Amino acid sequence: MKELIRHILKEETNLKKKISKMIEDKGLPIVIRSVGGINSLSRILNIDALELIEDELTGKQFSTDDVETSTGGYEFVFKLKSIYEIGDGIEFTYEIIEGEVQLMVDYGGTYDLFGDEIREYEGWWEIKYEIKDILSDFTKQILRHYGLNYKNVSVVYIFNDKNLK
Repeated sequence: MKELIRHILKEETNLKKKISKMIEDKGLPIVIRSVGGINSLSRILNIDALELIEDELTGKQFSTDDVETSTGGYEFVFKLKSIYEIGDGIEFTYEIIEGEVQLMVDYGGTYDLFGDEIREYEGWWEIKYEIKDILSDFTKQILRHYGLNYKNVSVVYIFNDKNLK
C-alpha cells in the first residue's frame, strides 16, 4: 500500500513538472487549451486559476496597441498590478505608466496624460472614464483568452505618481 501511495505521489509530481515545463516552453494559453481549460490546469497544478493568470500577467507592460477597443485617441502604457476575487466578482487593478491623449475638440492637439495642462482641462473626468473603458476592454480580452467567467467585473486604475509633472 505504501508503495502504491509513493508511486501515485511521484507520478503527480512528474505531471506537475511536465506541465510547468510546457507552460515555460509553449506559454500558459496553449497549455490551458491543451488540458481542457483553466479549471483543469488549476486542478492539475493544485493552484487557484486566478493565481495562475496573475502570475502570468502581473507586472508585464502592455499598451493600447494590445487592446481591441473602439475608444480612440489614446496611447498609453500600463501594467496589471493585481487581480482580486470579491464575492461573485473579480477586480483588476492597473497602473498607467506613461501616455498621451489626442483631443479633437476644445483644445485640440496631443497632451501628456501626466501633465498639468490636461489635468486642468474641464473634460478631464471624461478622459479618465475613457481610460477605464479601454482597460475594461482589455480585461474582457483577458477573461475570454483564459476562459474565465465572472458575474461582476470591475476595473480600477492608478497613475504612476513618479511620472506626474
